[in-house]
Amino acid sequence: MPPHAADLSRRRDFFSTGPFVPAETLPFKMRFFAYVLGFLLLIGGLAWGAIELGAPQLWVIIGSMILLGVGIISGARRTGYNRTAGDVTVVRDNDEP
Repeated sequence: MPPHAADLSRRRDFFSTGPFVPAETLPFKMRFFAYVLGFLLLIGGLAWGAIELGAPQLWVIIGSMILLGVGIISGARRTGYNRTAGDVTVVRDNDEP
């Protein structure tokens, strides 16, 4: 098979499924970026609402930094690689009666 044949089949698969693909098939970095982008939009909306309600700017910044840290940690955890246990062979001990 020519080296570019795999690329063509991957492109064909992408275009046949359309722009909406399951999240499990996206690369790790793309899933993490999408998660963090969504979290940034959430933080921006909450900060804007807090400023409009009259919260002090310092507290809004502190809360935003805390939420950003929580978002990065949870994004890394949720989009991390799923490691399977793999094949496990159980061998019984022959010394037991």
